[in-house]
Amino acid sequence: MPGCAVEDHDDMDVVWRAKYRPFGGLISVAGPASLDARFPGQWFQLESGLSYNWHRYYDATLGRYTQPDPLGWIAGPSLYAYADGNPVGAYDPSGLQEFFLFARPWWYFDWLRTPPPPPGQPKPPGWTPDWTWRYPEGTSKQNPRWFDPQHGEWRFHPQDKWHPEPHWDYNPWNDWNSPWKNRPLSPSPLSPPCLGVGNQEA
Repeated sequence: MPGCAVEDHDDMDVVWRAKYRPFGGLISVAGPASLDARFPGQWFQLESGLSYNWHRYYDATLGRYTQPDPLGWIAGPSLYAYADGNPVGAYDPSGLQEFFLFARPWWYFDWLRTPPPPPGQPKPPGWTPDWTWRYPEGTSKQNPRWFDPQHGEWRFHPQDKWHPEPHWDYNPWNDWNSPWKNRPLSPSPLSPPCLGVGNQEA
């Protein structure tokens, strides 16, 4: 957890002391001993400047993992977040699942109260029944959208004065800062966004 970590001898002499920022950045370290422990389950690697977390690496300067969650979208809306973005109240010892220090917050089960899609709203391209309709973040009460467990996030954008035609805003989330893209209302199947599709010579 953020704060101060201490290691001592049997005679209670402090041999290592470290202070951390909320997302794990090191503020200071003191004492004759050396210890590369970071958040629970993490081990700092000097060569990379990252903390190893069993299943992936964590960058304390960004407060995010450098690889997406191996469990994919089933684990939540953000593939790179540490402990659901709540390092003060939760921890993630394996890189796969957060554990709350106290009772889980009320919004953790907010998907149970997510309203259904508006009547008449079309489905995104490639939609299948395994997609989930929910809020994008646990504390958000705005703009529920579709989450494809393999290809990202889809939110419907109706016609307005800037957009003469309704469309889908789509983010593949194949990188931590992947941009949003406009997709027309089309029944065509979804092609994986990271693969190029081209014509082949016969």
